[in-house]
Amino acid sequence: MVSLDLVIAIGYRAQNTHRATQFRKWATKTLKQHITQGYTINESILKKKEGLYHQVLADIQTLASQ
Repeated sequence: MVSLDLVIAIGYRAQNTHRATQFRKWATKTLKQHITQGYTINESILKKKEGLYHQVLADIQTLASQ
C-alpha cells in the first residue's frame, strides 16, 4: 500500500503541469476540509457501497449524540 505522505509529497513536487496543479488544489481542499471538520467522506465509494453508507451514517449519528 502506498503511503499518503508519499503521494502528497510527489504530488506537491511534480512539475507545474495542469494535472499537478489539479492535484494540489484537490489535496489542499481535502486536507483543509478534514482539519476543519475532523473527518472526510469519500462520496464516490459510498455511492457504490450502500451498506457502507448506512454504517457510516449510523457511526456519525452515534458520535454526534455523545
